[in-house]
Amino acid sequence: MSQDTEDCIDCVDHWHCDPRMAAHLCDRPRRSLPCPTCGAAPTIDLARPENLDAAGIRAHEIITTYLRDHGRTHTGGCKAFHSPIEWRVRGEAYGQRSHLVVVYDGGDLRPVFSMDAAYDLDCAHYRKAGTSREPYGLYEGIQMKLREAGLYFEECTNWYCAVYSVESQ
Repeated sequence: MSQDTEDCIDCVDHWHCDPRMAAHLCDRPRRSLPCPTCGAAPTIDLARPENLDAAGIRAHEIITTYLRDHGRTHTGGCKAFHSPIEWRVRGEAYGQRSHLVVVYDGGDLRPVFSMDAAYDLDCAHYRKAGTSREPYGLYEGIQMKLREAGLYFEECTNWYCAVYSVESQ
């Protein structure tokens, strides 16, 4: 085992097979390698959906850059981004009038878009390292990046959020 993964053995070795690792309980990014237990590869589906307006395209660019910069690209088997048109066709209740819908059900995206998961991640970091860090860092960080572009997201349910323009609040 290489030195850079030794400290994170609890998180990286069983990200796919061990349900306790679904939340990825440390701040280190998951490896892009298959699960050592079953051989499953991490799912990364960050494709930009069709039929987005300019603000949706910009939101997608900001979010995918942020996710890559923070090692949070494993989508847990879900397609991460949907257009509002797709969302209406699916019959989903919230996000139909947004610029972009982000699904974070599983994988690494949840602590970026869910306050509860961001808190859990920060608490796990404290328990593991014994040092505190900025609470809700990933969550607040993406909101800040979106706000710089005149956008923000709000959680719609516990598995997806939608991006809107600040001016439409």
